[in-house]
Amino acid sequence: MLNNEFDLSDPIQPEPINGMKAVIADFGGAAKWYWRTATRGFVPAVLLLGVVPLFVTTVVLASVTPQRVKTPHEIRLEAKAEAASRVQEQARARAKAKQAVWKEEAKREEEYKRLAPIMSQEFVTRRLKAPATAQFPNSCGDEVLTTRLAYGKFMIASHVDSQNSFGALIRTKYICIVRKSGGDQWLCESVILDE
Repeated sequence: MLNNEFDLSDPIQPEPINGMKAVIADFGGAAKWYWRTATRGFVPAVLLLGVVPLFVTTVVLASVTPQRVKTPHEIRLEAKAEAASRVQEQARARAKAKQAVWKEEAKREEEYKRLAPIMSQEFVTRRLKAPATAQFPNSCGDEVLTTRLAYGKFMIASHVDSQNSFGALIRTKYICIVRKSGGDQWLCESVILDE
């Protein structure tokens, strides 16, 4: 076997050169090329004996390294963790949507609170003897007390200056409960005038 040919049917070569022939025979076709090149002197033997075996060993070990198989228990744990993560994400999305709704309702409620005293003035004016002479304080001032009773329902306590049946200007305190109805509608639930 001095002509650099291998008999691959016999894994143990009769004439190993420094033990390399037997090791190279296990690698198949790439090993034949390596052996032929190294023995003919096409590539410096130092390079081939140092780099190629390291590369071949790395490739062989990387392809032969067994992958770890997950146990059914580990698979169930991963599935539970993923499901819990999805549930938490859905809960965060629901909380964010609720918060957006609450902010929108709070804006509407502030608008209703601003409009309630103006609407109460309308309902009180209808009950006066001389509605054309009614003078109300500023609806945003300290003389008007607006209390929220429920969503869209307010109690307004204030006063109105108007003429009585004799033409004298008198101050009348009032309490009016108004409620926001659908659209632009407001309903008066009660009006109490204290003359």
